[in-house]
Amino acid sequence: MFDVCAVISSCAQTMHAIRILRSHGMDDPQLQLVYRAVVIAKITYASSSWWGFTNAADRQRLEGFCDVVNGKISTPLAIPH
Repeated sequence: MFDVCAVISSCAQTMHAIRILRSHGMDDPQLQLVYRAVVIAKITYASSSWWGFTNAADRQRLEGFCDVVNGKISTPLAIPH
């Protein structure tokens, strides 16, 4: 079974780490690389296999997380400030 809460929690922790990296002076292109390599990879890993096993609430959690992240950034590949 796919644990949506665990994935979202892990991605939120990664976003916190990315904000810390930014505060220590890492450039945006490097932060975007980390974001794509870690957060996007966690969310999309084998998504075609597990998506059918999620219920509506799970999908809302995933989409809500993506909306929050995308709402804080100007493009889907950028990192929130």
